Amino acid sequence: MRGKGLITFFSIALILICIYQLSFNFVTSKVEKRAAQFAEASVLAGKPLENIQSKDATIATEKKDSILMEIRKKRQAYLDSISNQTVFNLGIAKFTYQDCKDQQLNLGLDLQGGMNVVLQVSIEDLIKALAENSSDPTFIKALNLAKEKQQANPQADLVTMFQQAWNEVAPNGKLASIFATRNNQDKIKFNSTNEEVINFIHSEANGAFDRTFNILRSRIDKFGVTQPNITAQQSTGRIVVELPGVDNPARVRKLLQASAVLEFWETYDNGVFYSYLDAANTALKNHLNLSDTTSISGDTINPLATATKTENTNPLLNGDEALSAGDSLSTALSSSDTGLLNTDSLDASAKSEEELQKENPLFSVLNPNFYRDSEDGDKYKLAPGPVIGYALGKDTAKVNNYFAMNFVRANFPKDVKFAWSAKPTDVKANVYQLYAIKMQVGTNKAPLEGDKVISARQDVDQNGGQEVSMAMNNEGGKIWKVMTSKNINKHIAIVLDNYVYSAPRVNSEIPNGRSSITGGFSTDEAKDLANILQAGKLPAPASIIAEDIVGPSLGKESITAGIRSIVIAFIAILAFMVLYYNTSGWISDIALFFNLFFIIGVLASLGATLTLAGIAGIVLTMGMAVDANVLIHERIKEELAKGKNLAKAVAEGHVKSYSAVFDTHLTTLITGLILAYFGLGPVLG
Repeated sequence: MRGKGLITFFSIALILICIYQLSFNFVTSKVEKRAAQFAEASVLAGKPLENIQSKDATIATEKKDSILMEIRKKRQAYLDSISNQTVFNLGIAKFTYQDCKDQQLNLGLDLQGGMNVVLQVSIEDLIKALAENSSDPTFIKALNLAKEKQQANPQADLVTMFQQAWNEVAPNGKLASIFATRNNQDKIKFNSTNEEVINFIHSEANGAFDRTFNILRSRIDKFGVTQPNITAQQSTGRIVVELPGVDNPARVRKLLQASAVLEFWETYDNGVFYSYLDAANTALKNHLNLSDTTSISGDTINPLATATKTENTNPLLNGDEALSAGDSLSTALSSSDTGLLNTDSLDASAKSEEELQKENPLFSVLNPNFYRDSEDGDKYKLAPGPVIGYALGKDTAKVNNYFAMNFVRANFPKDVKFAWSAKPTDVKANVYQLYAIKMQVGTNKAPLEGDKVISARQDVDQNGGQEVSMAMNNEGGKIWKVMTSKNINKHIAIVLDNYVYSAPRVNSEIPNGRSSITGGFSTDEAKDLANILQAGKLPAPASIIAEDIVGPSLGKESITAGIRSIVIAFIAILAFMVLYYNTSGWISDIALFFNLFFIIGVLASLGATLTLAGIAGIVLTMGMAVDANVLIHERIKEELAKGKNLAKAVAEGHVKSYSAVFDTHLTTLITGLILAYFGLGPVLG
């Protein structure tokens, strides 16, 4: 056979690739089993959950639910603590738990429980806002007609339907008379054509949809759900969110439908704020020593006890040189030659990690922002700017809880609040920055909010670098002038949903509300910041139009039933082929086995999510493969009956059955493409 060696080579290569991809599932399963055992041992202390009894059945159920919740938290805390540790070593490559998790074949909501939500972005509200809620009867009539048209054709976008409706209602009407508002004056003039206005609305609608999608994705990332899935259907204005393992649907609904809050805040400088952190660390240390326990009475802080000891990966990332992952905070504070800090010398090499945590309980989870000054004898100095410290993602909640304690909070100024960076500064180490935000006296409201921003776009400065150009309305421009004049050479934090996305330094007073933000951005970073700045500009709320909740018990039943269906179908097919076609049946069975193996391996390599519908699809695929084999074998039998030898009969059988097999698979492909385009949720999957 021609190319037999090449076919063999690619077959072996494909087998090895599939084994490689599926190996990640076995590794993560092993780690997660160990995490579950650790969590149960920590919470139950060897006592079976079934032993929990109470005269009141409701109380007993609540106790069990509370314990199960604590077990889940402990399990997740364990997994977070080892997320950056190597758990899979192939010799030529090493993989952390997070790496394995990213590359494994995932399970859908119907197999592990969770929540599926479909949200609709309100383009109607956006169009009204662009027209500044015009009461023009022609505009209102056209918009209502557009909504009717979209209901009749759900796949059409509302802006296109509005254009058609306007042409029907007012063929000679000028859209510019509706949309040439004060806020749109840079884009729409009174002499703008209807086509220009529609293009502008399209652009704003696409931008609003993208902003809503990015904001939802950011919120979901902060929700603490393992491997959430969020997909967009821009043509219909719908966003599909899948949250595995969610057990608080009310919180999810509130999180997803909340309006975006964009704020501009003044900040404290790190050089000023370190003394407050040092005092807070001392207060916390004294309290811990007084209570002489690792837990704090009356509070919810319990230092995480992990089964595996992790190395110190808290880097100090700002300044001329970042500390390596192996350096610790105590090393920075013990530099006796710096003379910068009024801190007792700590000998990191002579003290255990537990002793260091007792002496610096706050600084063991929050690294103050120092840098090593290479021009001054490698001394450690406080880095300038609003970033007061760094913490691992898993430690941010602990820092928040420490700061909420009254005796710790008493060491900080009354006008300070804290906000974490929206994204980690070191993605691999999962390190976040902590900012000190300065509030206005007597109010918790930001001095400037995002509704004053009328435009923001990614641009190129005179040196060819990326910048973000921002413009505000008259009211915002006046506030911005005051803020920038008070904060020259200081930083103003741009905060969305209580997370800091940027904190640019003010170089000079900005009198007209038009600003340029620079900072060594990449093109994507500049676009992202421009989108963030427009988040509060126009209302395009996302409302839930459909949701589906699957309990974990149903997920287990689905897994069991799904696996059983695959096994039974597989065995039945194998048996049929062997009993009916003998030797050729065995050959078909081997091919069928590799077909199933390749399907699962390819799904894993693509980062696909396996659902119950997907399992049904795999079973159907096996059935189609058998159907193709039956067609081929029957054709071969016909050729043998005509007196042809075996080799010629096999060749003729394959040729004459090709058209039927091809038609079957082509029909399936077309059906799949249609479902992929029009389907949502499980149907799309």
